[in-house]
Amino acid sequence: MKHQTIAPPEPAVYRPAANLPALYVTLQLAVHHHNFGQLQEAARLYCEVLHSQPANAAASHNLGLLMLQLGVPEAALAHLEAALAQKPESQRYWLSYIEALNQLGETALARQMLALGQQYGLDGDEVEALAGALTPSRRSGRARSSCSVQRRRLASRRKLRH
Repeated sequence: MKHQTIAPPEPAVYRPAANLPALYVTLQLAVHHHNFGQLQEAARLYCEVLHSQPANAAASHNLGLLMLQLGVPEAALAHLEAALAQKPESQRYWLSYIEALNQLGETALARQMLALGQQYGLDGDEVEALAGALTPSRRSGRARSSCSVQRRRLASRRKLRH
């Protein structure tokens, strides 16, 4: 019996299937870069998709997630909100948007959005976990004061940009 040599697997290289629309390939390539931590290239490709197709919910959502990864929830929020507006039936988009609000210290608004999302059918373990995380604790006085400080800082940053 002859032994067959098996070549080691190639490094992760994205190879799109034939005959896919170019914009879809660009989005998939952006996701590939995002998954492998090549955030600059992923952001560039997501923006390329959004330049050609501004209402692309997947590109908006993924760019928002990337901004969250980079620790820029203010920038993420606009992209996540756009994705949710384009595809309000997506539970993932609701959760990402609510989590971004919470990271910005907008806990009360995050709770309101969670309640609204639940009216539209948002449910499951992730939703319950998020609801628990957004529930005010007994130490809510301290949390409120830190949130108000964050809101003031955010407002002052916005004033500086205009």
